[in-house]
Parts: sequence; structure tokens; C-alpha cells
Amino acid sequence: MSPVERVEFLEKSCSEDINELRYIPYIQLHEFEGLLFTKMDGFELIPAINNDPIKISELQEILINYPNPELINEGSITAPSKRLSNIIPGYRKTTLRTHNCFRKYFGISFRKVSTIQKLD
Repeated sequence: MSPVERVEFLEKSCSEDINELRYIPYIQLHEFEGLLFTKMDGFELIPAINNDPIKISELQEILINYPNPELINEGSITAPSKRLSNIIPGYRKTTLRTHNCFRKYFGISFRKVSTIQKLD
């Protein structure tokens, strides 16, 4: 079973188990940075890129080679965050703890979910 098939299986199983029309399961296959490779818009705003044609070309090549950004993750040295680290000097992997926007908009829900105790 491929990684995408596993995610689809889990989402379908969750949906069937919960059996609620308002519940739409979503499991992100790989890290957040994969979503940054959806399109080129925004990369040029990163000061470390500064419209550098070589860096822009490297990013474009990744987008061309991986039309589905969740399939970029080939391994520990080729994951999206690693690719960004190689192209953008000083890039640091994104986490929920490092992003104020996540805390601001999702903090309350995240805290609720993280405090739910496992049911035996």
C-alpha cells in the first residue's frame, strides 16, 4: 500500500467510524513545508531569496518535478524542509510552536485536542 493509499484508508476508516456528515477527516501525509510547494507565489517575498534567479530556478524545478506537493518527501535529506534549508540560508523547520499564526488561530483548539485523555 502506498503512503497516499494508507492516508486515504485511514481517512475513510475514521469517517466510517464516526459516521457524521459534518466530520471531514484530513490527515496530512507529510510535513507542513510540503504545502509551501503548491505554487511559487510568495517565495519571492523571502528576503534570503531576494529574487535570486538560481534559487527561484531550484524552487521551480521542485514544483515541476512534484505536481503533488505531498509526494516531495523522499527521505530524511530530501524532505521539503531539508530542500528549503538547502536553498534558503537560515531556513528553520516550521513547527506549531514557532508560528504565532498557528497559536493565534488554532491555539485554543490545539490545546483542547492535546489535553484529551486516551480512552481505554
